[in-house]
Amino acid sequence: MDRRVVALLVAAVLTTFASVAAAQEAPGQPSNQTEPLLVVDSFLLARNAQNPWGATDWVAPTIALHDVDGEWFIDGPTMSDWLQQLTSKYLVDTLSPPVADGDAVTWTERLTLRSVPSRDALASSMTLEVHAVVRDGKIIALSAPYPSFALRRPDAPPAEASAPAAAHSASIGPGTLFVGTSIGVALVALVVVKGAPVIAALHRTGS
Repeated sequence: MDRRVVALLVAAVLTTFASVAAAQEAPGQPSNQTEPLLVVDSFLLARNAQNPWGATDWVAPTIALHDVDGEWFIDGPTMSDWLQQLTSKYLVDTLSPPVADGDAVTWTERLTLRSVPSRDALASSMTLEVHAVVRDGKIIALSAPYPSFALRRPDAPPAEASAPAAAHSASIGPGTLFVGTSIGVALVALVVVKGAPVIAALHRTGS
């Protein structure tokens, strides 16, 4: 194959991948994974499924948690433990869906004690207005008059519970995919260019 043809093919492929990567990573076009409403929805989905470690995957390494006792700055494992205590003691129902206003997201939820008989559950429940702040795809602040729980760090989360967090963090960004694909295309083109004279010589010898 003519070297000029190979060079043109490689240039076309690289240009296509560069255009795709630039479109996906262009400033002013944030990934859907970082949108505040999607982050909060994902957090609530995991929390309400009683998967505190999966929920914490959507929380910043240090989060400002505001409950009835005040404001606390806690790390991920402590947040996971707090969520586990909350969902173990209370059934949490979302009464109004999250609404985003810039980085701030607000919703209403009802906490019902799991230990109370169903006939008395509604009377003993509490309704909370919850406020969250999302930055760079993570919740950095969570505020509501939540009941007080001991803020302690668990020894280690169960392996099966931490799987959703691992799966989420293992996603490959478009920039990384572009670089890897470009290297692969360049290597294939190099093999074709270097191998073309050898293949032609073998062909002439066989003839």
